[in-house]
Amino acid sequence: MEEEREDKLQKERIEKFFAIIRRLRDARKYSRAEACKIAKKAKKVQAPVWTPKFQLEDFEEPGLESTRISQPSSSNKHFGKEKKEELDLNLTLC
Repeated sequence: MEEEREDKLQKERIEKFFAIIRRLRDARKYSRAEACKIAKKAKKVQAPVWTPKFQLEDFEEPGLESTRISQPSSSNKHFGKEKKEELDLNLTLC
């Protein structure tokens, strides 16, 4: 009779132990799922509502439509002789 009681207590303890293990697994599974959901939300990149695109015309003043900003050309040459200035990169000991 006492052995039956001990067996019954032992079985109850085992059942409680495994119930705790199941709850821990469920909690871990739930927390991982929630962490994944949060990570996915953070990774989602929403497209901007408006992306500005500027053109040269956007910066022109009204009434000055004929004036254009000219690009420097390679055909501009200086008149007269040009003296090349170069750095002396030779090292000398004094």
